[in-house]
Amino acid sequence: MLFSERNLQWTNSLTPSNEHDFLTIEWLRSSVAEVGDASLQSYFAITPDGATPSLCAPAQSYDALIESVIAVTERANVELGYMSNRKRVVLSDRAQLSQELASKPNVQIRLFSGQKRLAFFIEKWTTEGSALVAPRPNLVTKTIQLGNASADAFFDTPGKNLNELYPTPLMEECVFPIDAVYTWVNSADAEWQKMFAEHGGEPDADRFSSRDELRYSLRSLFQFAPWVHRVFVVSNCPPPDWFDKSNQRVVWVPHEDIIDPALLPTFNSHAIEASLHRIPDLSEHFLYFNDDMFLMRPVSKTDFFQSNGIAKIRPEPYGSVHGDVDARDPDYINAARNGQALLQAEFAKTPTRPFAHSPHSMQRSVAQACEDGFAEPFQATRASKFRSITDISPTSFLYPNFAFLTGNAVMDYTKTAMVNSNHSFRERLESYSELLNAAKFAELPISLCINDGGGSTTNDEWERSIVEFMSSAFPIASEAEKSI
Repeated sequence: MLFSERNLQWTNSLTPSNEHDFLTIEWLRSSVAEVGDASLQSYFAITPDGATPSLCAPAQSYDALIESVIAVTERANVELGYMSNRKRVVLSDRAQLSQELASKPNVQIRLFSGQKRLAFFIEKWTTEGSALVAPRPNLVTKTIQLGNASADAFFDTPGKNLNELYPTPLMEECVFPIDAVYTWVNSADAEWQKMFAEHGGEPDADRFSSRDELRYSLRSLFQFAPWVHRVFVVSNCPPPDWFDKSNQRVVWVPHEDIIDPALLPTFNSHAIEASLHRIPDLSEHFLYFNDDMFLMRPVSKTDFFQSNGIAKIRPEPYGSVHGDVDARDPDYINAARNGQALLQAEFAKTPTRPFAHSPHSMQRSVAQACEDGFAEPFQATRASKFRSITDISPTSFLYPNFAFLTGNAVMDYTKTAMVNSNHSFRERLESYSELLNAAKFAELPISLCINDGGGSTTNDEWERSIVEFMSSAFPIASEAEKSI
């Protein structure tokens, strides 16, 4: 039997109890099942990694699918618009909206609810002979051959994912878990200040300043990468007051869990980054964020890793690592120079480009192999309580180049962005906020780094602009935050 009938009851509310699952393709697919009736005899989803998903139906169920989607939006108080000539059309008349959508074999829909957005296609699949044929290309299959065991099993339950036509995941799918790792310090914490002073630390407001960036970076992560498995925050400070320590998906990691206690305390970010792959229970694949990095649009696993597990790394477009180590130069340049010399000796190749201030795609086993190959520089860096002229920069230079040279990474040139206080920062941040609030994701970079330096923390306008941007761009609390 090609299509099965079922009777489904309306629910009181289509907004899920977990607001973080709201306005996703999975939410929509299950919501359509809740409001549908026997006239919606069959529909299915296509959710390709990295591309706009679709809800599809054979021609005889297409009108019913449209009616069900409209009903879902009405019940959940969600605004529905469709794209025509690159413009969003919104109709208040349900009958007219239904008629216009039904006249199109495939149409892109946009759903809006506050800061939440969902874009997807509705597709009418037509019957040609013994096959069901798609109106537009997709990564799974252009046709479904009807009348065989796999097709019968697929259509036995409405609402399945088209990938379920096959017994195993598609080759293009990233089926492995990906964690996220942050490093964080609270320079306002009294105990941290005491340790810092006792070990001869010299105040650097730019390096250790905090405006609650971690909170907003986590909001961007959970909003735009809900597929992240777990989040680890590495710190030698207590969590901020808003942090929900009961959420087992977000884990606070003290330095002593990953660094030899004999080397602690440390105030050297290079030393901490040299130890990230030691985090207990960390997945093989992970993303490393600084707390001043924000995702700016919906992302998929394949934005960071190929489906075969190889990392995507994002070099800057220019080479800048050159010359001998020099105490007069910035410490990050010297750390890159030290890494450059190690890679030259090992691979007879010279990397010259730093990597973008963007989330770094990393593999735990490759990071361990990098440490095994350069054990002494890793240990020397961990032993430096503050940044030293002998440091390596594990995550931003040595690791990505090592991964590439060992065949464990490929270069990727997806657009990223960084804003400094010497840029026209107010205009840029306001523009980014407007694009986010209008859900114009195609015009946004994959990530934004708001980078301090050069005395930026003494610039009051810079401080105000950052706070205004974060609160405007990411107003929705994440699951890492305590409930009010």
